[in-house]
Amino acid sequence: MSIEDRAKRLDVKKDYETQKRVAFTVKDKERKTKHSVFYSKDKKEWFCDCKWYATRFNSTKRHCAHVTAAKNRS
Repeated sequence: MSIEDRAKRLDVKKDYETQKRVAFTVKDKERKTKHSVFYSKDKKEWFCDCKWYATRFNSTKRHCAHVTAAKNRS
């Protein structure tokens, strides 16, 4: 399953928005996981607390499904 396909089935909830940041909670009901996703307005960068993002973003420059889901719904 592609990242884009997986992102479509994730539940996204916008937690808060400030002048500098937007925060989301992304839930995967199938895998029973929950992750925090943030968007920095100043840096125009996305961040996720998942293991995939921490270990693979720098080498692939591709966002995880959690960030993709939040981007598509923001």
